[in-house]
Amino acid sequence: MVMCKLFATIVFQQKDYESLMMKTERNKVQAVKQMKESARVKRNAEEQQIETDDFVEDSYDYDNHADYISSEESDSDCKGTVYPERDTVNIYVEESLNVIQGDGDKEQLLYTTEEHGTSLVNLYQRVENHQPTVIVIKTTIDEIFGAFCSADWSVRRQKSSLLSYFGTGETFIFTLYPIKQKYEWVGLKDENIPNTANMFQAGDNSILTIGGGHGEAIFLDENLLHCRSEKCDTFNNEPLSQSEDFKCKVVEVYGLS
Repeated sequence: MVMCKLFATIVFQQKDYESLMMKTERNKVQAVKQMKESARVKRNAEEQQIETDDFVEDSYDYDNHADYISSEESDSDCKGTVYPERDTVNIYVEESLNVIQGDGDKEQLLYTTEEHGTSLVNLYQRVENHQPTVIVIKTTIDEIFGAFCSADWSVRRQKSSLLSYFGTGETFIFTLYPIKQKYEWVGLKDENIPNTANMFQAGDNSILTIGGGHGEAIFLDENLLHCRSEKCDTFNNEPLSQSEDFKCKVVEVYGLS
């Protein structure tokens, strides 16, 4: 309003007036650009904060374990997003294999739905010829759980055309959030187990399953979307998810070396 009054008291030559208008318009455009950029930076910061908050627990200091949520890959710089507690899984591995995971041991991110798409075929192509592997799943309600798979997933193609199980008793399943729990093969503690308790890993281009016998501990469909977790004979586990049927938010597979 002050500017308008000031302009009303001064008589500009037509040329000067047009020059002033052009300069004013350029200033407006620049101001709008600056406002948009500020809004974009603020929005990105908020999104990053939300992503970080997904993994914050009062009992665990993730700030001191930031290296646990990323992993190098041979042909890209993929970084995992659902594996914040590598030390917990490493302890589980040590208990099962009676080995110590040294400082030189690390995970290699082989597959993530965030970069490689939601396709079971893509998952198999990227994880075959790696042994052992760890599958980590984050559901749409932010539960995190998974499985340590002792056998190479390429073994599935060496079986008959029918879906066949393979793997060893070193395979186990686990939950990381909201609770931490490990379920080992029941045969480690009891010799008198049914044949159905020897179902460890199985898969074809339409499904991937871990654990069997009256249920499947982890069942993934071909689109890695509509999945399931049930109690099964192999691990005598409780369902890993709050609801037996769940939707995947992120699926990742790591190779251990």
